[in-house]
Parts: sequence; structure tokens; C-alpha cells
Amino acid sequence: MVTKKLIEERRAKVAQMLAKSVTSIKEIASALQIEYDTAQNDVKWIKEQVKPWLLGLVGDGYAFDCKTVLDSFLDMEMELEEMRQEARKNKAKVSTRISIIRELRDTRVVRLDMEAEGPTLLALRKIQKGDL
Repeated sequence: MVTKKLIEERRAKVAQMLAKSVTSIKEIASALQIEYDTAQNDVKWIKEQVKPWLLGLVGDGYAFDCKTVLDSFLDMEMELEEMRQEARKNKAKVSTRISIIRELRDTRVVRLDMEAEGPTLLALRKIQKGDL
């Protein structure tokens, strides 16, 4: 017989997989050695549990704060791109141009990482703390 504790433990494992961007029901079922329907029901249950938390993030200003930070990264990227164009136009030293290109690349990487992983990392922390 499946107890409430076993269900909670299984759902915690499913949630951890989702937090690691494993979203294929088939892959989750296989990894946890559970039935496809069970994995599908657990994912559905987890999504329902997360909705109020996500709404809380919006209410707490999380979405606005993220947008503000992402906008500042985009501003930096535009400024660095202008610097790169100016350096090219003025035939600046190669070391100067390389430095600008590296900074532009690093800024884009950080922004893209934040866009891609920010919500996932936040959800994972919540799961690890037991808030989900």
C-alpha cells in the first residue's frame, strides 16, 4: 500500500527533477521507476501547488525586480556594443577591442543565464527548504 509519506517523498523527487529542467513525463517516470500515469499526476499536482507561490512572487515584486535587472543588462549590452563599434571605427588597439568583446560576451552570458535559470534556481531553493 502506498502511504501518504511515500507519495510525498515521490512528489519531492518529481519536483526536484522539474527544478532541474527535466520536464519529460516519460523521462521522470523512467528515472523514478514509476508508472507514466503516476508521474503525469504528480506533475499536475505539483503545478497546482506552485500556482499560489508564483502569484506570490508577482505580488512580492519578484517579476518586476527581475525585469529591472534584465533591463540593466540589456542597457549594458547596448553600451558595450556602441563601444565596440566606436573602437572598430577608430581602429583602437586590438587589446582594447578584445576587452570590449569579452565584456560584451560575459554580460550576455550572465543575462541569458539569469533568464533561463533564475526561476528554476529559485524554485529549487524553495524545494530544498521545504517551502514547496
